[in-house]
Amino acid sequence: MPHAIAITALAASRGGNHERAVSLEARTPDGRLVGTAVARRAPMAIAYFEALEQGMPPVDYAAELDRVAFLDHVEVAEAERRTGVASALLAELETELAARGARVLFGGVGRDDSVATAAFFEKRGFHVLQTGERLPGFFGRRWTLPHAAEPHNWVFARLPRK
Repeated sequence: MPHAIAITALAASRGGNHERAVSLEARTPDGRLVGTAVARRAPMAIAYFEALEQGMPPVDYAAELDRVAFLDHVEVAEAERRTGVASALLAELETELAARGARVLFGGVGRDDSVATAAFFEKRGFHVLQTGERLPGFFGRRWTLPHAAEPHNWVFARLPRK
């Protein structure tokens, strides 16, 4: 990394208890924002709470809600790419999620950036699934919504126990 960055956790600002988002930002010593990362509960976990609120019988995910996290995004300013900012954000995100009890982190890679992004995740120990390959059922459960669009590639990593 050509310069130091400070990574700070932001207060969860969206989705409240349903999403339990972990939001991080990376800033240079002079305060310039150079990257962000957000992970949250998996879509099926959020659907669990929405079903409860609507009085519908939910699929029982209660025991696993916080064991699986969904990587919403990792974004880095274009001028700061390939400097280690994304790796630092992802490492801190994994540490924070593991401390909260998460055991798996998964996300999707879009078509436009699939080759470079998949390589980034693979280099960091994530499993990169082939296009069209389904995400495995972590803890015997499905973690994506059946009607949701599939990404170009799924990526996932098992997190160490803290």
